[in-house]
Amino acid sequence: MIVCPTCSSNNPDGAQTCSTCGSPLAGAASASPGNRYPMALPAGTKLNNNSFSIGRVLGQGGFGITYKGNDINLARLVAIKELFPDGSRRQEKTVVPPHNVSAAEWDVTRREFIEEARTVAKFNHPGIVNVYFVWEENGTAYQAMEFLDGQSAGGMVEKGKLGENEAVSIVEKVADALETLHSSGFIHRDLKPDNIVQTKDGRTVLIDFGTAKQFVREKTQKLNPVLTPGYAPLEQYSSQARFDHRLDIYALGATLYHLLTGEIPVSAVERAAGVDLPTIHDKNPLVSAAVSDAVERAMAVKVGDRFDSVREFARALRATKQTPSPQTQQRPQPARNVPPPPQTSPPPPPPDPQLEAKNPYLSQIRALNEGLKAAPVATPFPNQARLDSLERELKGLSNFAAPAAMNCPSCHQNTVKSVSGNYSGACPFDGAQLSRIEWPVGKCGVCRVGTLQFHSLGANQFMCAVCRHAAVRQVSRPGFLGLLSVPEFECPACRAQYVPVNFNAARLKQVEAQYGQTPLLGQTCTFSQWNDAANATGLVADCPNCQAQYVEQKNGLLMLAKWHSDPYGVAQSMGGQSLSPERWSQLAAGSGQDNSTHRCPSCHSRWNLDLNGQSLTLARANVGEQERARNWGFSVGQPYPIKRWIAKAAGKVSGDVGRICSNCRTEFDSRPGLEMFALAGTQNPLLSARSTMVLSWSDWHRVTQRLPLSGEERVLRDEANKLVAARDAETARQAAFMQNKRRDINGQLDGLYKRAAIDGFAQMGVTSRDAKPGERILWASRAIKFKYRSRERATFWDQEGVIRLALSQSRLWMEGSRSHSLTEVSQVEMHYQSRIPIMVVHLTIRQRPLGFAIDPTEVEVTIDGMTRRLLFDVHDVMAMLKRLTG
Repeated sequence: MIVCPTCSSNNPDGAQTCSTCGSPLAGAASASPGNRYPMALPAGTKLNNNSFSIGRVLGQGGFGITYKGNDINLARLVAIKELFPDGSRRQEKTVVPPHNVSAAEWDVTRREFIEEARTVAKFNHPGIVNVYFVWEENGTAYQAMEFLDGQSAGGMVEKGKLGENEAVSIVEKVADALETLHSSGFIHRDLKPDNIVQTKDGRTVLIDFGTAKQFVREKTQKLNPVLTPGYAPLEQYSSQARFDHRLDIYALGATLYHLLTGEIPVSAVERAAGVDLPTIHDKNPLVSAAVSDAVERAMAVKVGDRFDSVREFARALRATKQTPSPQTQQRPQPARNVPPPPQTSPPPPPPDPQLEAKNPYLSQIRALNEGLKAAPVATPFPNQARLDSLERELKGLSNFAAPAAMNCPSCHQNTVKSVSGNYSGACPFDGAQLSRIEWPVGKCGVCRVGTLQFHSLGANQFMCAVCRHAAVRQVSRPGFLGLLSVPEFECPACRAQYVPVNFNAARLKQVEAQYGQTPLLGQTCTFSQWNDAANATGLVADCPNCQAQYVEQKNGLLMLAKWHSDPYGVAQSMGGQSLSPERWSQLAAGSGQDNSTHRCPSCHSRWNLDLNGQSLTLARANVGEQERARNWGFSVGQPYPIKRWIAKAAGKVSGDVGRICSNCRTEFDSRPGLEMFALAGTQNPLLSARSTMVLSWSDWHRVTQRLPLSGEERVLRDEANKLVAARDAETARQAAFMQNKRRDINGQLDGLYKRAAIDGFAQMGVTSRDAKPGERILWASRAIKFKYRSRERATFWDQEGVIRLALSQSRLWMEGSRSHSLTEVSQVEMHYQSRIPIMVVHLTIRQRPLGFAIDPTEVEVTIDGMTRRLLFDVHDVMAMLKRLTG
């Protein structure tokens, strides 16, 4: 006994591969099919921390490799899918993506591969493969999913085209799975026979979902589009086209086409170029025209010409569906004894009134038919009035267009101008360009003639730290008993006295009463320190013309310390004050004390412009301009923001930047950083009613047009959309209720009609060329006759040929052959051979019974003048025969 290293299953001695998972056993590496898949992981490879083991390769496609594997923890077989796109390579176990795919794109691909698994795992449907686990490893991603023991529909059709009922049954089950996907907003994108598996336990399962392939489709410049010609509709070939669930409808129709004809359909690209697609009925006349037409519609080149849903496609197929027949199940060889074409059958006898009168189901049938005739009564939507009101209100917005920036919301004229507040250098009064006042640098501000000369204080001089207005001077005072003179320093301005301590230091000895509280009294400092205490640099500027002296301070200003003449009265008002050298030069230029920096050449107004502080000060103007300034809210000599001057000059009453209409004078103030405006003034009552609001320009236009604001519109549309969705849901619910009700009634009617037909109380729309005059035919259809044989002590049913079987009230016969009276029938029973039901008829005159496999047939059944088409099969015919033979 050999234990498989992959799945731990027991295998007989000498086995080369594991009978369970297909992995090579010890010493059997040469038997591994791995050479067909050189990039596949070797069998026995452990993944996800030894949770899964790899077996043989099940297949490799354009996007990955699928292995048969084993879930070691749960001891079950699984299919393991590895993300491995075409063009990838492997370094040991690590997957290296194609060279033309960047690291960022590879990360996106892995994430979408994982998201595909998570999405599929959410579905709980027998027709959708179960995903157990997903993880990242070896630079790629893996999915562990249900192992399906069976055969793909592609493998089935390789052995020969399928019968109509078998193929339609497969597609119906796939459609049911697709309906679950589509209702969740999910599209398969790669539907074809190879992705449909028929399991041994009877399931039809959809595999190989294509969510991750969406990435590949969008990267058509780098990777080939993942689609299969013949099954992919035209829109799937385009990298720009948008597609929906009808892509899968086309592929499902193409799949059924392949199953019924044995041929892959002509590609959508060839069809768009003019190549015709032969119909299924042309390729396989045994397929009904209704199925052929349904597939043709599902495979329409134009998206809008296809079915709206897979449910609708399945319904069209279900209307013509037949249950499995021997031809569809076993695909037998041509019959050995095929009868000649039947002669023309006599018409069926007219309805028998007495027969219908005896019908025990007639009253129920009439009541149900009346129920079908009754018109459905829909319940009105309770919120319809509110929805109508919302739709009327929103309808007015359909013609509303975003207005131009210069269109006024009030008068609707293109007379709005924007006031930005950006200074252009114009005079606010007349718009003339202001010119800068130039003055001579270094002139004395007192006499306006002399040029200042800067020099340092003398060796025995420093600035007085008490008054800070003058440099001390050296004086001599009588000493003790008047014998010796003592040198001291005295401030000529405040009379403060300093006593020398050494050649560069002095102590503050005495101050006038008015400075008696100074904390400097009694302190000893160097000359430099006394200068620092006086906020002086030690430099002075003298005017040689008027002997005015300026002291330079540490902040760069010049203080007027002394003067001898004052021709312009500057020293009287500015003495002891500290001004910048530029300001002293300005005074020297005759600009007076108004601090003006600019003048208007037109109105002769003078201004002080401070671009750093973004302020503008009216320094001097004539009476008219001063009056205008006062009307605007400005005072002479007071600085105001430049933007305010500009806004006022533009006519804005608010004095703020924004927009103003020159026609109706409606004005708005803008909000910094926002495309929003506040109403500043208007004569329009509609605007005045919203004066406290800050709105967009478009919304102010909505106000005067009595339309909802943009925010209100969103609320209204949300409410309307919810009401429409609620109404549609209610309508759909009522329609579904009525549809289900009608389906239930039709189902009951079908059952009653069939029971009445089987019990002999209905007129059947069947005839037989061998019918006797006036004989009522209960059944006539094509069938396969079987002969009961034995060989090597085994018995079996052997097919003899295709015949036409007929049944009346008194006899059973095969057309063109002898008939058997029903009195000769001793027993009727059902046998099954290869799952094919065979009606077995035992006759008293024959040693061996007769066997018939009857094709399911649609027959018209008429009761009370109402005809229904019902599908009868071999079980129904046997029930008729049993009733007649007791």
